Amino acid sequence: MEIGLHFVVEDSFFQQYFLDDVVSSFVEQSGQLSLFEVEKPMQRTFVKGVALSVNQQNYYLDVEKEWFDEKQFIEQVRRWFIENKNIAVLDLKRCLYILKKLSQRYEISLEWLSSKQMSNVFDLSVAAYLVNPLQEEYGYDYIAREYLDLQLPSEKEYLEKKSWKDKKEQGETEFVTVCCYHSYVAVHAACELKKKLEHTQQMKLYKKVELP
Repeated sequence: MEIGLHFVVEDSFFQQYFLDDVVSSFVEQSGQLSLFEVEKPMQRTFVKGVALSVNQQNYYLDVEKEWFDEKQFIEQVRRWFIENKNIAVLDLKRCLYILKKLSQRYEISLEWLSSKQMSNVFDLSVAAYLVNPLQEEYGYDYIAREYLDLQLPSEKEYLEKKSWKDKKEQGETEFVTVCCYHSYVAVHAACELKKKLEHTQQMKLYKKVELP
């Protein structure tokens, strides 16, 4: 089973949690309280949506619906990792950071996110960089164009400097389509990029050096 996975998250999430991690690290190392340590209200979720491509089918999971159980979904992803399912993502570091935060929220051990569980997880942005290190960005639009012969609008073109939340309110159909571009391109271009790495004899470098 091949699985393409993508979490839709606002850029502001990474800025906020990066600061939180820095503050936490400072407190742990110094043993002192920080002025930045203030109690923040727990959001229901910072994830705006989940795109999946499984067995040639594309799915969008609306996390705002009552039927969506975030903890149950993370447990399912955890099982995929532990069972070494073939998973393709566009940015593994980004994905792992999100999964780490979600696991911490529900007090799930982080052991499943260790490097030994990454053997069957393929990071397309790292692979595309190794094949062509001169490219400025390695988004789904570039990978689709280079390896699937598809012309897709980029994420920046779609968002037009607006948030994912705003774009969803403008039109849910287009929102879902763009979200699914990520997982669709990941799972369908993975095979071609693996062939490129083998052909250029960079698969060993990809596995031993570039992965988080």
